[in-house]
Amino acid sequence: MAEKKGNYIERRNDILNYLNAAGGFGIPVQVVKSLSEKFKVTERQIYKDIEIVIRQIAFPEIEKLSKKFILSFEVSMRAAHRLILSQDQNIQAKGISLLNQTISNFTDFLEKFGLKSKIADEHNLNVKNYVFKIITEKKED
Repeated sequence: MAEKKGNYIERRNDILNYLNAAGGFGIPVQVVKSLSEKFKVTERQIYKDIEIVIRQIAFPEIEKLSKKFILSFEVSMRAAHRLILSQDQNIQAKGISLLNQTISNFTDFLEKFGLKSKIADEHNLNVKNYVFKIITEKKED
């Protein structure tokens, strides 16, 4: 039953189903809250379940999600390249933005499946403070 607190199998199946439906790019906070309420566990427990599910997904599942991702990645990279080659600076800027977003999505994909560690976690960096420091240093120059 969904109301049973200790029913981790059903929680993790719901998480896996969501990841399959969403393409494997994480679970929004609203969904985490909803699952937390549904299963009467903490949001932290849902995040732990997400991590476990992602690490235990069978290779065919990861391969299926990877194929979907690779197709969208390739389409986005080609579109970004076409935009960047434009003579119009505004269109070039859109291309650069698309390129940055595509690379960011790729990094997120690798991190979510444990295929790449987060640099900030490795170095105990607070990225927001680091970016703020860089911005303020540039303004002083």
